[in-house]
This record gives sequence, structure tokens and C-alpha cells, in this order.
Amino acid sequence: MTARWQGTIALLLLIIISYIDRVNISVMILNPEFADHFRLNENRMLQGMLMTCFLLGYGFSALLLTPVIENRFNYRQGLLGSILIWATVCAISPLLGSLMGMLVARIILGIAEGPLFSLKTRFISDNFNADEIGKPNAVTALGVSLGLAVGFPLVTWTMTHFGWMGSFYALAVMNLLLGGGLIWRFLPAPHREAKRRSASFVANFRSCLADATAGLDPAGRNRHAQLPLGQQCLAAGMVAR
Repeated sequence: MTARWQGTIALLLLIIISYIDRVNISVMILNPEFADHFRLNENRMLQGMLMTCFLLGYGFSALLLTPVIENRFNYRQGLLGSILIWATVCAISPLLGSLMGMLVARIILGIAEGPLFSLKTRFISDNFNADEIGKPNAVTALGVSLGLAVGFPLVTWTMTHFGWMGSFYALAVMNLLLGGGLIWRFLPAPHREAKRRSASFVANFRSCLADATAGLDPAGRNRHAQLPLGQQCLAAGMVAR
């Protein structure tokens, strides 16, 4: 198996892990000891808030924070930072003594998981040609359904054998050792050539946009003159590759 496909399988497993982290609360709210510790008292609104807070953090991160992360870090750095936060949130969750603390922890977990799919797409675009990206995208997308299928019975099993606190600790270990190990071993930093091509594409696209809005052909001739502005810029940007 080639290195790029090893990285793709690693991303599939990371997505599975992320969905296990997401669904664990859905199982734990049914545990009487967990509900009593956080004083849920079968309050459906409070139980729903635990899941809603994750989605709020996730949406904020995916919309506003992910572009900043992509500009400052490569996919290896971004994923390592994310998995460290996942593990930390799971490890400290049993130590929280109030519902408010758990709500904040769920928001932080959502923020940390927000960039995952964007960074996954970045890895695939850096390592596969445009006509090859369908298969790796399909493979990694399986992580969603597999994560849900594995997550519910796994969390139930760990909670039955180790209690709800032990279940959180088990997830923390899984995140740190399995998730972190996958990133460290199979998702190396992008090659300089990939970074150079990406930067060149962006620079060429911006230059094209500036020239085209001034009424100029970005290539210095009329090859793209009959195309819409966006297609002109895309065509010129592809020259960088």
C-alpha cells in the first residue's frame, strides 16, 4: 500500500474516533450515575444541551476557525493539535463537578473537531491528482457511518465494564495513543513541492483576479478572454501546477 493510501486509511480511522467522541454523551446520559453527578435529573432539555453545545462549537470552528488554521498550519500540525485537545477534554470530563463545566467541555470538543474534514480534504488534494480524489474521499467518508456503528456499542461496553468515568478515560487513551499514533506515523508534513504548488496557485489566482478586474488578460494574450472571470482565474491558476 502506498504512503498516500496509508494516510487515507489513517484519516478514515481518525474520523471513526471523532464520531465515537461525539456519540459518547448520547449513551452516557442514560447512565444513572452520570445523570446524578451532573444533576440532569431526567431533564430532557439539559440532556439536549450537552449535544447542542458540541454542535455550536463545531459550527463556529468549521466556519470561522478552520480557515485560520489552514493558513497557519499544515494538515499534520492541525490534526496533532486537534487530537491533543480531544484527548484532554475526555481526560478532564470526569473531573468536572458541574453541568456548566461539561457544557463548556463539549463546546471545546466541537471546536477541536471542526477542522477535521477540511484538513482531510487538504491531505487528499495534496497527495492525489484531481481525477483521483473521488475514491479517497469516498473511503474517508465511510468513517461517519462506521463511527456511529462502532461508537454506541463501544461506549456502552466501556461504561458497563469501567463506569462512566472509566469510559471517558478509555476514550482519552484511544484519542492520544491510537489517533495521535496514526497521525504521527502515516500523515507526514507535506512535501515542499506540494506547498510550493499550493502557494503558487493561490498567488497566480490572486494576480489573475486583479488583472482581470482591470480588463487585462492575466496571461498576456486572449486565450481565456471568452471565459467568465472565475474560469479565467482558475485556468490561469492551474498553470502553476
